[in-house]
Amino acid sequence: MAPRANARRPRRALALTGEILLLLLALIAVSVAGTLQSMTDDQGRLQVDDADFSADTYAVVGDSWDESIYSNFGLTDTVHLEVTSDEDQFVGFAEPEEAAAFLDGVEHTAVHRATGAEGPTEEHIDGEAPQTLGAEADIWEFTLEGAGTRTYEWDVEGYTGEVTPIVMNTDGSAGIDGHVRIAYELPALGGVTVGLWIAGLLLAALAVWLMVRTIRKGRKAAAA
Repeated sequence: MAPRANARRPRRALALTGEILLLLLALIAVSVAGTLQSMTDDQGRLQVDDADFSADTYAVVGDSWDESIYSNFGLTDTVHLEVTSDEDQFVGFAEPEEAAAFLDGVEHTAVHRATGAEGPTEEHIDGEAPQTLGAEADIWEFTLEGAGTRTYEWDVEGYTGEVTPIVMNTDGSAGIDGHVRIAYELPALGGVTVGLWIAGLLLAALAVWLMVRTIRKGRKAAAA
């Protein structure tokens, strides 16, 4: 019996390796489900940004982004934008070229999104006070104005091109503080999250059962 038992060892080792990989896949599914759940707000939207901003310059500009990447694949057709501040502010979204021309010569702070392990970074651009107030320019795709919490539901279905966000005080003064929140309306988000939870837990249970069975067979073969 010993030669047969020895012959089966590589087969059991291969089976155990596959079962460990299956368990790893289950853990990945559960981890993604947990991440999606933690990023889902009270309205069922996927929250992708929730941060304070502060600068002593005349404007704060963020990186431009293209929402058609998501809308073209049917992932979302609405982006929820929310800005909160104590002071009257002007928040405008313009095409990158228009935004750059508007800020030319204006002292402002550029906030660059996080990349990899590095968090958001800030860049100070020297300049002077703006010659034109935000509300007086005609370059904006859409705007949010006033104090307190302002929201905008951006319909990105069919939208093409990039936009650049710019935040200024309504009167054009320096010193900008506030909070921004961005969330995507993803109709399939709830179903995907639940599906990943169920798939992950079922795969984990299956992997553990197979591993226990393989180990028991190995012990029986060794005892024979």
